[in-house]
Amino acid sequence: SMPNGVTDTVTFNDHFVTTRQAALAGTFTIGGGSPDYATFTDAVTDLEAYGLCGPVVFNVRGGTYTENIEMGDITGVSAVNTITFQSETGMASSVNVNYSATSATGDNYVLKFSNAKHTTFRNMTLNATGASYGRVVDFSGSEYCTLEGMILNGRPVTTTSSYFTTLYSNYGTLDHNTTITGCEINNGSYGVYWYGSGSSSLERGTRFENNTIQGFYYGNYFYYQDAPVIEYN
Repeated sequence: SMPNGVTDTVTFNDHFVTTRQAALAGTFTIGGGSPDYATFTDAVTDLEAYGLCGPVVFNVRGGTYTENIEMGDITGVSAVNTITFQSETGMASSVNVNYSATSATGDNYVLKFSNAKHTTFRNMTLNATGASYGRVVDFSGSEYCTLEGMILNGRPVTTTSSYFTTLYSNYGTLDHNTTITGCEINNGSYGVYWYGSGSSSLERGTRFENNTIQGFYYGNYFYYQDAPVIEYN
């Protein structure tokens, strides 16, 4: 109003609109009829925009979802205010997430934990469908993240390239206190390629328990780990 003591002749920029809502807490649905969120991407977008003020559970309806999912560091997340994505039926076969990567690093994942914390994915199937790149899950600097009862389907390949690793802990990052339990890890150049940052910077708290790892071409690697627990696989 009256900028510099004169009438404002430019009125089109005299207002703005912004939307605010409370941080997330409680149970929400993804997919199916009348969901809270149509896709994983929509749910993650709200997590990033509004954060958490309590534990959050996303029950994923049965179906096929064609997208990739990147979990970052969400405001408000903690050991109490956790994030869980899980099949609504409790059956991994009922929820399929498919993604065909188009680059070696930029989108080479179906699920990525990118500095995520206290996040669990439970009882779902993730499928890498790309012909040129095929990582299924990429951990890049996460803490206290868990995969439980998941089916991870990499590409059946005959290459040693880590670009086709089914379960990948990014070299140079530290993914402390990761738990992989009761999962089926299929195919890939490596079934598991699990790297710390270096001999003077080890990953801590790694737990691989009760998993089936099969169909890989080259092997399963664990590097730069501080007292990992690897049992009953």
